[in-house]
Amino acid sequence: MAAPPKDARTVLKFANDHAHWSIDLADTKANVIMAAGAILAGLLINQSVPACGGGARYLLLLAVVLSLSSACAGLGTLFPRTRSAGQGSLLHFVDIDRFPDAAAYLASVQNLTPADADRELAKQTWELARIEDRKFFWLRWAFRLFGLCLTAAIIGVVWARLACG
Repeated sequence: MAAPPKDARTVLKFANDHAHWSIDLADTKANVIMAAGAILAGLLINQSVPACGGGARYLLLLAVVLSLSSACAGLGTLFPRTRSAGQGSLLHFVDIDRFPDAAAYLASVQNLTPADADRELAKQTWELARIEDRKFFWLRWAFRLFGLCLTAAIIGVVWARLACG
């Protein structure tokens, strides 16, 4: 195993890269759970229930609601937080857009000392951590709701098939 880095810049770059990777991972998982939730809801809505298995209908309806709720929680994962927490940053796109032109932005970046550059990277990494926290909060709910949906769907389908039987 390699020795841990000793300088702050290396740690900050690693943390920033990891945060971007983690955010991309959350977005990918959210896309999968939204697609699965929408597909399962569509399949469950079309599920026929015999007249003698009426109670299973309510369980399947609950599964549809849970499936759509899971997809909505997945959608909550995808919404980016675009407002900074009051700390202007030379790395955040909203703050960069406030410069009148690219030359003004470049001049601001070129005037940074190494310590200032580390500070900017640290601020951006901190902002990314806030985004990660929010994304994974919604992603955890999406998976919990999808798990409950699968449980309700399996019980509902089995109940509907065995109730008349």
